[in-house]
Amino acid sequence: MFHNHPGEDYDHFDCESKIVEVFENVEKKNIANLVVLDQSTFYPTAGGQQCDIGLLTIDNIEYKVINVEQVGKTVMHELDRPLPTRPS
Repeated sequence: MFHNHPGEDYDHFDCESKIVEVFENVEKKNIANLVVLDQSTFYPTAGGQQCDIGLLTIDNIEYKVINVEQVGKTVMHELDRPLPTRPS
């Protein structure tokens, strides 16, 4: 996982995470591009601050993280395209 954190002196973090759940995005014709991870270094949009953006590598394929939002206690990562199948 790689991401940029706007406005800070550092520009990336790497972290190993497991996918907890993949959701269909009802705002985008139900494509499966919403991912919840067991841990994340991405900062969600909050308090007027823009979320982090970056990359997730899933099954050796890179996906752009285009939005990150906190939904309850969960951090939801929106990918630039759907996952083709349930990741391993």
